[in-house]
Amino acid sequence: NAEERGYRVLRWAPTGSLLAMNFNLSHKDEDLRGLFAEPDFRAAFSQAIDREDMNERLLGGLGVITQPTSPAGTDYHVEGAGQNNIEYNPEQANELLDGLGLTETNSEGIRLMEDGSPLEIVLSYVEDNAMIPRTDAFNMARENLAEVGIDLVLRPVDGSLYAELRGGNDFDMSGTTVADDDWDLEPVWYIPTAPNSHRAPGYGQWYVSDGAEGMEPP
Repeated sequence: NAEERGYRVLRWAPTGSLLAMNFNLSHKDEDLRGLFAEPDFRAAFSQAIDREDMNERLLGGLGVITQPTSPAGTDYHVEGAGQNNIEYNPEQANELLDGLGLTETNSEGIRLMEDGSPLEIVLSYVEDNAMIPRTDAFNMARENLAEVGIDLVLRPVDGSLYAELRGGNDFDMSGTTVADDDWDLEPVWYIPTAPNSHRAPGYGQWYVSDGAEGMEPP
């Protein structure tokens, strides 16, 4: 009916990261929130993950290694974007973590926070084996991170609980695919404009409530 009714039909080209890990930058715990806000910590966390090994073992080397961002050929593509700290460099990761004062470890080699508690990050995600086995991928990341003294705890949950944890700002880190070209339709993927943000729902709640609820972003 397009010609007859005078409209156009545009085919949606599905794009997005196969799998990504998102820190909760609006974490309720002040110490973790402060740590997650440190660029050096996020860089160290990223550099500790061997993406090439993950790509070869889980995708036969066919994956494209990048941080979630708009791909080439789209309106929001920026040349060179998506390449920050994606090289596997555990030595540099250790240096960055030491520089943040996370130098003490427990008997298992896990770094200790300032209050003496182990540096444990719980990754909440919905299990999905459709394209890449998420638990397999996250287990590989967990093993990598343990080598630099970070304890990544996997927490697979069902979709309802995953949404509840995000809406309640009650998680350390989320594991999901990330839309890479929905800046117009769903800016919440990158900017916390709603409480369903995967990376800062507390700030999203503050935004939609005009500051009446949630947490004011720094």
